[in-house]
Amino acid sequence: MMNTDTKQQIKTALRAFSGSDLRDASIGLLNTLGYQSEKTLDISSFAGLREYLDPHKYLTEENALLSRWADVRFLFQLTNVEISGNTTGQLSLMGNTPYDAKEVKSYLFFAIEISGKKPTRTELSLITRSLNRLVPMPVFLLCKHDASLSLSIINRRRNLRDGTRDVLTRVSLIRDISLENPHRAHLDILGRFSLQSLSTEAGTIRTFANLNNAWQKILSTQELNRRFYADLVEWFTWAVSEIRLAHLPDHVADTSEAREKATHEFAVRLICRLLFTWFLKEKQLLQGELLELFDAVDRRHLPVRDADDPEVLEKNSYYRGILQNIFFRALNKPMDQRRRTAAEARNDRTVDDPELKKLDYLGKNYLPVDFDYDLFDRIPYLNGGLFDALPEDNASDTIDDGAILIPNKLFAAMRIDA
Repeated sequence: MMNTDTKQQIKTALRAFSGSDLRDASIGLLNTLGYQSEKTLDISSFAGLREYLDPHKYLTEENALLSRWADVRFLFQLTNVEISGNTTGQLSLMGNTPYDAKEVKSYLFFAIEISGKKPTRTELSLITRSLNRLVPMPVFLLCKHDASLSLSIINRRRNLRDGTRDVLTRVSLIRDISLENPHRAHLDILGRFSLQSLSTEAGTIRTFANLNNAWQKILSTQELNRRFYADLVEWFTWAVSEIRLAHLPDHVADTSEAREKATHEFAVRLICRLLFTWFLKEKQLLQGELLELFDAVDRRHLPVRDADDPEVLEKNSYYRGILQNIFFRALNKPMDQRRRTAAEARNDRTVDDPELKKLDYLGKNYLPVDFDYDLFDRIPYLNGGLFDALPEDNASDTIDDGAILIPNKLFAAMRIDA
């Protein structure tokens, strides 16, 4: 696991992009991750790129979106010479030697700033492929756009028919890393990219082949899926050991076997609902402050009334005050049938429907007195069964808080006993 110092160093390096020269900020981030070399070219403009690497004008608007390039920098070349000096997660510098076009077993690092609309995955892949066609070695690209950064690298393999040529295969991307407030998942994967972390996971990195294999493994969809599901299984196992439900499904005898089954089914529904709401948050259809429980400097913040209580992680307030309302009172209720704010309720004398007058949010006693209920009101209505409230969801304010346990620590991603 990445330590706090490394995480903070990566955050600082990312924020430097907002006020520093593109080349300086890019090299600063790569140095933070352990990559450095003095093999470079004086490419600080598109004209320089043409002069040194593209004299035949291969790059065009069609294959590289040239009109969108606000800046381009060649950062450095990383070869076996530098990599061979790695013993403790850092590379050695072997003098101010120039870029070597014949050193095929190497990486070239570029940085580009893109203007205009945010580049799509396809557009980033297009630019990455075009840069790779200029040189015989793989290119690692840092692409800055507004307040975000994307990283891309292509997998090259030997042409089976012509052993002197490479085939450009899959482009791997880490997209839309926020420069000011990077997501924890992005920080984690950047931390795993660091040379020190690679050396821990894959053994000492001493050759280009070692480094290339380690990078491809990190970016492998199969590997990412494996880690995701391993983490999910670990969380599920932890959750079912912590969750206690007050009510079982209707017509089910209260036995230990029935309770275990109900808890497992509840945890599965909870995971599915959380994943879907996170997707909505990423699409900016749900306010991030409801789901993102850590701030920009990695301090935990829970949007609940008892957030400062030393025992807050053992309480139910986040599920009963926030998640139940997102699931059952927002995503599962048409927007015109939701609770009005207190001011609107006092001023609106036109509502005669007693059912509408009874509409309200759950768990208000768990939320701050000044909580902004508009955060719930603005969530879109989804006409689907995932957010139907079942009796075994225990979504009722009449349940005593001591009879149910869905502790905050499950959602703050902090195991007390870990």
